[in-house]
Order: sequence, then C-alpha cells, then structure tokens
Amino acid sequence: MTHSLEVAHIGRSIVAVIERKIKEKDQTSETPDETAFLQKIESIDRIVETACLMHDIGNPPFGHFGEKAIQEWFAHNGESALETALKDSSSPGKHAKEIYFAKRELLPDFTRFDGNCQGLRIVSKLQRDNDEFALNLLYPQLAAMVKYPQLPSVNIEHPRYKRKSSCFFTEKELLASCWNALRMDKESRHPLVYVMEAADDIAYCSSDLEDGIEKGIMSAEEFMDYFFAEYNQLAKATKDNHIVKKLREKNQKINELHSNGKSHDEIARIAKQAFYDFKRGLISDLVQAAADNYIENHWAILAGEHNGLLSGDTSETQALDALREMSIKHLYTSENAEIIEIAGNKIITGLLDAFEPLLSMQPVKFHKFCVPEEITSNSLERRLFNRLASKFVDAYKHSYTQLNSTTENKLVLQWHAQAHLIVDHIAGMTDKFASDSFRQFSGHYA
Repeated sequence: MTHSLEVAHIGRSIVAVIERKIKEKDQTSETPDETAFLQKIESIDRIVETACLMHDIGNPPFGHFGEKAIQEWFAHNGESALETALKDSSSPGKHAKEIYFAKRELLPDFTRFDGNCQGLRIVSKLQRDNDEFALNLLYPQLAAMVKYPQLPSVNIEHPRYKRKSSCFFTEKELLASCWNALRMDKESRHPLVYVMEAADDIAYCSSDLEDGIEKGIMSAEEFMDYFFAEYNQLAKATKDNHIVKKLREKNQKINELHSNGKSHDEIARIAKQAFYDFKRGLISDLVQAAADNYIENHWAILAGEHNGLLSGDTSETQALDALREMSIKHLYTSENAEIIEIAGNKIITGLLDAFEPLLSMQPVKFHKFCVPEEITSNSLERRLFNRLASKFVDAYKHSYTQLNSTTENKLVLQWHAQAHLIVDHIAGMTDKFASDSFRQFSGHYA
C-alpha cells in the first residue's frame, strides 16, 4: 500500500509538471493537444491517480515469486487437470477439439499468469458489491492501467510489449469494448499509461533500497559503493547531473572521514542522510525528465508508439538503471529475499496442489457445489469448495450463467471459469493468509 501511495503521488507530480510546462510556453506555440490537456487536467489527474493506486492490485502473495509459482504449476499440471475434467469414458476423444482450443487460448491465462491481468480482472469483475461490474470504473480509468494491451495467448512477440500481457481471455470483450469506445487502435496503449508506468519505475527501486537500508540488508555506505560501481559502467560518456555529483562528493567525504578516524556512528548518520538527499533529488529530476519526455513525444504517445517516458541516455535515467542493477545484485539476492522466494514458491505450489481435486472435476459436477440442495455428499471436493471466498464464487457463478447452449466451446469455458475461481482465491490472499492456509492444509494445525 505504501508503494502504491508513493506511485500515485509521483504520478500526480508528473501531471502537475506537464501542466506547468505547457502553461509556461508561449501560447502561440501551444498545440491543440496541449490545449486539450489543460482543459481536461482535473480528469487527467484523477485518472492517473486511480491507475497508480491500482497498478499492483493484482499481485498474488509473494509478488513476482507468486506469479512464477502459479505459472510453473499450470505448466506442469494444467493440461492433465483439463483433460481429466473433460474426460468422457463413454466416448474417448469426444472433446478433443474443445481441449485443443483450451490449450491454445485458455490455459495461457495460467501458464503465463500475470498480476497486471489479474488486476484488470479484480477491478472489473471480482471486487464486487452490488453488481457484476465490480468497481464500476470508467473506460479511461481501466485503459490507463493496461500496460500491455494483449492476451497471454499471444504467440508473436510484439516489438514493444514482447509477450507481456495485461488482459486474460476472460476480459477479452471488455478490453475490445474499452478500446472501441476510446477510438484507440487495438495494439496501442492509453496515453496516461506512460505516466503511471514512469511513476512506478521511479518509486520502485528507490523504495526497495530504502527498505533494504532500514532493515540492515545493506548500509547507506554500501549503497553508495554499489551504486557507483554500476553507474560508472553505465554512464561512461555521460556527465553527472547535480544530484549524482553531490552524492559522489558525499561518498568522497565519507572516505576521508574514515581516514581521519571519525566515529562509525557519525559516518553512518552522514551516509544515511546522503542517501535520502539523493533519493529525493533523483525522484524530482526523474519527474521533470518524464514530463519533458511526455511533451516532446506527445504525438508518439497518443499513437501508443512511444518506448516510455524514462527512455534515453541521460544521467537521471542511467542513475535509475544503476539502481535497478544494484538491487538485482545486492538486494533481491539477499538471504532474506531468497528465503521469502523459496517459502513463497512452496506455499503457492502447495495451495494449488491442495485445490487440484477441484481443478480436475467435471464442470457440471463442480457447479453443483453452488446449489446447496444438490449436494449429496461430504466429499473432499465439497470441503475444499467451502474454503473459497464467497465474492469469487459469485463472480464464477455469473460467468457460468453467461454460457448457454449456443455458446461455442461451452464445456472448456466452464472449466476455465472453474480454474479462474481457484486462482482468484489463491491470488487474492495476503502473504500471511496464504502461509496460514498452507499450514492448515498441510495438517500442522486445525
């Protein structure tokens, strides 16, 4: 939550700087698009804030480690669960065509599971209150959180998005309706996605590094040594900006204080203050750089063809790249991070193993659990079904009832809704709840 609030603050700051820079221009040089931006500034500010607050809402327990665990489990077990659920002993091969469709179009929702896709699913279907429309967001609000407007089943690597996606098959029609209503090319991104993405990139590494220093994973002095080891390689041909220059001077001063026998506590205090000064200054510079990039490349952004607001070989962007590299080498490979990764993988895998009997059930039999009067036994499957969160069950029931006798591939789409229900439940857990649930299913306590 803290990270999302920081991303929202930075996103709104970028919008505010764009507004100020446009207003500072000579009105005779102001383009029609810039004029429209100013006229809609309040709406733009709110859309960006909403997208930033929602950008991580779909992350499963243990973040990217959880994503990978879901992907790997379905890569190893998804096809067998699907085939078992659709197996017809009276007519082997009866559903071969539907199974082929499911493997090509539906299973990638899980074998390429992504928190971005799950986020769109949550805000449009799962976070239900009075109806099936979840948060009832406007199309621009939804579009501004879709970083990669393609499905997990995409087979051709996109020049900008590669094979990343932000929409499951289940939200395919929503994405198409959204893009049609906004008159956008189906492969283009909404212009305000660029602002949200830049805000996330700016906040991400600096926040993780701050956590690392506060938790003692690295000291502020080590931060400076690690940072310049990466930055000096990346920015050989780039002149330091004033923020990097100031940090370099502080680093040199700290080395001198060591030589002069200054106390460790005093040096640690100076180093930590230097880190926080650098963080604040770099964020400010990156916000300015992102705003400049947005104004300079407005046409490419409107066309959805820009590479990003933090692209280019400037001192600021290379400093951000250096933070990413040092985080990978010294933060994400720390003992604490790796223990969480190992535990997270085991917990998510274990939960999916526990719910596997539901994934292998015939769709019609599975759906009977939604009708209490049709339940005739106290089976393991029924007990597992009773563990599923009611709001996700409601979303499943709505999806199931939308499939009628004329729906093509109805049976595998029923199974697809069933599989999403299981994944929705697990992906919607907190780290602690997932850990507690895993221990319960493992029999460690009742």
